[in-house]
Amino acid sequence: NGAWVIFHASGLTGAGVFEAAKERKRYVIGVDSNQNYL
Repeated sequence: NGAWVIFHASGLTGAGVFEAAKERKRYVIGVDSNQNYL
């Protein structure tokens, strides 16, 4: 609760993290694969 930045290391399976962060106006850092299309 209250986080502004979320770091996920789950590759393409973390796409839902980006969706949820966008809805809540938060930031996400993703690794392990190219996620430019998100």
